[in-house]
Amino acid sequence: SAKKDFFDLKPKIKEWLEIRKNMLLVNSAYEHFIARPLLDSSVIARNFENLSKSAFVSHILVGFDGALKYSGEKRTKREALERALFIKKELAFLGGETKKEVAFSNSAKSFSDDPSAQKNGGFLGSVFWGSTIEDFEEAVFALKEGVVSKPFETPYGFHLALVDSFGFSDYYY
Repeated sequence: SAKKDFFDLKPKIKEWLEIRKNMLLVNSAYEHFIARPLLDSSVIARNFENLSKSAFVSHILVGFDGALKYSGEKRTKREALERALFIKKELAFLGGETKKEVAFSNSAKSFSDDPSAQKNGGFLGSVFWGSTIEDFEEAVFALKEGVVSKPFETPYGFHLALVDSFGFSDYYY
């Protein structure tokens, strides 16, 4: 269509297209000759496996002194882990799936150090592979639906996660 409208004959556009073509060639060469050989094949396989999925996930964050963006009550890392284990134990006593989701949401509102939990009950919505930090997505995408995770650590603190369901990402097709 650009040729039909003679855009390829305009010097400025022709120059821009040439620059863009060279950028794409450089990026492609970098990916194939430098980046891919440095990646472990298991990392590539894990990315291919999870890139087509999305997780509808809720979480509870228990922060501690020294964790990123944590400004709550004074709490050591050990105390944060103990608190996360306590919350996990409380959630383990629940029966049905509906009760679990409601209890998780209520616990997030009561115990989570994520400021948004008061409004959303810890529900993050649809999380895509590569849209969060690696520690978080590794734990979430390894979960089974309806199972509360064991506490896992990220730079923000300890998390408990509950995957409501898995869906497809934009990369599925």
